[in-house]
Amino acid sequence: MINALQEQLLKAGLATEDQARKPRPPQTKKYSSRPKRKPSAKPRPKQKSQKQTSDLEAAYRARRRAEKAEAEAKSRQAAERKANRNKVKKLIAGHALKLDEDGVLYQFVVGKNIKKVYVTEAQRAQLIAGELAVTFLGGKRCVIPRAVADEIQSLDPQKMVVIHQPEDDSNKDYAGYEVPDDLIW
Repeated sequence: MINALQEQLLKAGLATEDQARKPRPPQTKKYSSRPKRKPSAKPRPKQKSQKQTSDLEAAYRARRRAEKAEAEAKSRQAAERKANRNKVKKLIAGHALKLDEDGVLYQFVVGKNIKKVYVTEAQRAQLIAGELAVTFLGGKRCVIPRAVADEIQSLDPQKMVVIHQPEDDSNKDYAGYEVPDDLIW
């Protein structure tokens, strides 16, 4: 069987009919003992001495190092904040006092809102004296000792901890008036 290329070669006199009819063995790939290297997209840069590097390249390298250091510092700070939040949760869960749902009402201010929690009479007295504090864990109000509240504030200053600060009554205009015993705020 003669294809178009073979016919053209015969007409031009570059091949004989015997050569055209002779079957050609299939070509196989020859494998070398060394694997071929793929040409890289980037040519290798020539070796430059320190004196030949430009100021711009040095500035870019310094900027990349600074950005890398900043990113590492941010990730360390984020990991530290996460660890502190976990410590705070464990502190609150481990030191939260049991609340009395049928007890005395204690009201405290969070921002512009007045929140309420029911505690025992002894807990209420300690809250007023500043020996106990109120904080939140998972949307629930928790009463914790003052020492734990101070530790929470040192670990996470943004954590909401309400500590009653007894005020100095000598500076008030109403210092001479007594508060009735039945008035509970």
